[in-house]
Amino acid sequence: MDEGVIELDELEHRIKQLRNESNSLKYEIFDILDHLPNPTQSIILEKKFLHDKTLQTIAEEINMSDRQTARLYYQVMNDHILSKAPLID
Repeated sequence: MDEGVIELDELEHRIKQLRNESNSLKYEIFDILDHLPNPTQSIILEKKFLHDKTLQTIAEEINMSDRQTARLYYQVMNDHILSKAPLID
């Protein structure tokens, strides 16, 4: 078999493995977000990290002020992420 074809086959295999891993991680993230005590913070984090939206765009989508959205975002980040406390009990 041509070396280029073998490399392409290996690359396709690696891409398939990475997609499977990323889907698994995505579902883990959804599970964690679904169990946060504040559902609005869950929505904000999902839109920010899984849909790559800015806080300003998120605020518009959830009909909340930019300031309130940022406050909820930074609150959950400080309370759980930065302190390394688990997101769910």
